[in-house]
Amino acid sequence: MASIRAAAISLLAAAALSMIFVPARTALAQTDQNVVALVVMPEEEALKVFASHPFALGLGVYPESRDASQFVTELGYASPRASGRDGVRTRLADVIRSLDSQVFVGPGPDSNLIRTLTELFRPSLDARISTRRILEISAPPDAETFDRVGLPARDSVILVSIGERTPVLVGVCDSPCRLRGPPSGILTGSITRRPGIVTPYDIGATILDRLDISRQPPSVAGDPLRRESADDPAERLDSLARRLERDDSYAPGLAATTVTLGVVTIFLSYGLFRRGRREAALRVAQGAVFILPGWALSLFVPTGRWQLRGLVVLGGVLFGASLRIRQPLRTMAKVGLVSALAFLVLNAVASLNPGGEPGLSIWANPLVSWRFFGLANVPAAIIASGVVIWGVLAGLTLPVFAVLSVLAAVVTGAPTVGANFVGVLTFAFGAAAVTIALQRRRTNLSQVAIAGVISVAAFALALLADAGSPVSHGGRAAQKISSGGLSAAWDLIEGRLRLNWELIRDFTGGVLWVIGLVISLGVLINWGLHTEKGPFPGRVAVLGGALMAFASLVLEDSGFYSGAVLWFVTADAWLLIALAGEGSGVSPPDPDAPFAGVGAGTKPPQPGAARRPRSSPD
Repeated sequence: MASIRAAAISLLAAAALSMIFVPARTALAQTDQNVVALVVMPEEEALKVFASHPFALGLGVYPESRDASQFVTELGYASPRASGRDGVRTRLADVIRSLDSQVFVGPGPDSNLIRTLTELFRPSLDARISTRRILEISAPPDAETFDRVGLPARDSVILVSIGERTPVLVGVCDSPCRLRGPPSGILTGSITRRPGIVTPYDIGATILDRLDISRQPPSVAGDPLRRESADDPAERLDSLARRLERDDSYAPGLAATTVTLGVVTIFLSYGLFRRGRREAALRVAQGAVFILPGWALSLFVPTGRWQLRGLVVLGGVLFGASLRIRQPLRTMAKVGLVSALAFLVLNAVASLNPGGEPGLSIWANPLVSWRFFGLANVPAAIIASGVVIWGVLAGLTLPVFAVLSVLAAVVTGAPTVGANFVGVLTFAFGAAAVTIALQRRRTNLSQVAIAGVISVAAFALALLADAGSPVSHGGRAAQKISSGGLSAAWDLIEGRLRLNWELIRDFTGGVLWVIGLVISLGVLINWGLHTEKGPFPGRVAVLGGALMAFASLVLEDSGFYSGAVLWFVTADAWLLIALAGEGSGVSPPDPDAPFAGVGAGTKPPQPGAARRPRSSPD
């Protein structure tokens, strides 16, 4: 009996749809009805449609999964999950119906794909809603069916291809899409702020926009897509897709190589120093200065193999070690400062061309990270260490240092540039401590406490600066905290600590490394606060660097990398101070002081072969 009743209801629903849907097509030219078609097709067939109709094209990405079917599933929702956790989300179909619009299944054969879309959008006839605005869902199997059932005649057609994995090709064609012609341009205006990159939520916002709904509801995370003229949009996007695929996986291996080289050079230099081989120790310490410039240069090497990029970093070490310099401390400090400033400028320039160089190289890959733009943690550490450590040792005056610190904080945290709000916290902690110490000509714990308050304030400003973004790290965190209060803030911190712990466990000997880093950072902080030996600017630089390294190690979700980077730069600065020869203007301090507490009576932790860790959201 139940099956008979279900069949009867289905027949009545089909009859009702046919009575409304078919007349609507014949009367389309005589009414103000607005019909938008959301079409999902196999990639090979979609390419044929794109080649013969004037679509504006883009690449669909969903950073939480490379599975193309997951991208299609996300089309059914108005916004992403908060901080990657499951929760109640608004369905796009519910938003559409609440705005006086209907959702129907369009013509085409039954398939698993159309059944998935039907489940997502739950198409049905609601007599309380007018039929002036209609979203039509369809999944034709091939290009011939696409044309035969009249899909190009709709007011707007949004076509999503589906292949093995993202990025998927997305096209938007506005009336008259029935005309034949090549692709008409590149899709832009998405929440990724990068031309040619599209999220599922931008497609949802575009549907509402093409349905003539001018005001986007707050529950809709995306932005309506627009068309940007391009000579050969298909080739341009194909090139961009190849580039993203190439860069999909090199970052973890390159970061591990960089951190390992940095730690190895410090242990080697310190070991040579303890054995009285000052010249050899100095050369190795010089080589360590070139690790971060080498890392920045390796980003522009056209290969997806992290091993080849790592050779560039190793080459930087060998180059620095080969230099015979009269004033090594001041010269190396200038190298570190100039490298950081050059990288800072590259980031500022990237915002002017977010779809090309240098943004493609220095910003995170949108296929694997919600950071569609801005700095990951290792490049943020380059700027922080360059300004706070090398800037002081290079002899910057206090006003110049303060100005550079403000500029570096803005570039690190600005929504369309660095967009790294935790990086601002780390940097501001060290920069504020250094500024106060230089101004007062002394160091003490109260200054560290004041610097901590300043860094929290800078963190809050960076967080609020991008609070309106539904997908950026800062925007998602601000949204979660505003809705959940203190408990949500704690959940955010706990989540970052958990990610950092997972990264540490995945790295060979990671727990031992962190223990060693924490002990040595405590000793370096104590040296910067209390030692009476060595130049005052050197003590301040080491203190600022050690504070940044400790904050990064604890608070960053991939702080093992950024904290280790800041650690080896800080330790390298101390070694250069200790190893500076005659004519450098620096008197060597007690050679045992900073590392007296590391591995006392035992062999220091030895760097193991780094196996490739799992990638982090940063």
